[in-house]
Amino acid sequence: MHVTLDDFAAYLQAHLAGERGGTGILTSDSWQVLHTAVGPAYALGWDVVSNLQVLNAPGFGHNGSNGRWFAQMWFSPSADVGLLVVTNGGGERASTALKVLDGQLRARIVATTP
Repeated sequence: MHVTLDDFAAYLQAHLAGERGGTGILTSDSWQVLHTAVGPAYALGWDVVSNLQVLNAPGFGHNGSNGRWFAQMWFSPSADVGLLVVTNGGGERASTALKVLDGQLRARIVATTP
């Protein structure tokens, strides 16, 4: 998939809004189909996470690389938050770096949430 970072963020925001019952590019029923597990902890492109670390909330996650870029994203409807982190490097080093950054950002989200 090739998109601008703004469009990538809008895509993540659409999933978060859809899971909270909002409509827009899809109906509420279509969002529910996309976010319903069809296998163990998997829902049509999303990992279903029972407890997002640090946030202590259920959510959905996805990551991937084309070898040159690595993107990691997740969202939690109950916590009303999502995160997209991207680096212009692929492979294990990029994956490891984004995991560290993701953990730091989750801690910051928790620390700044009332």
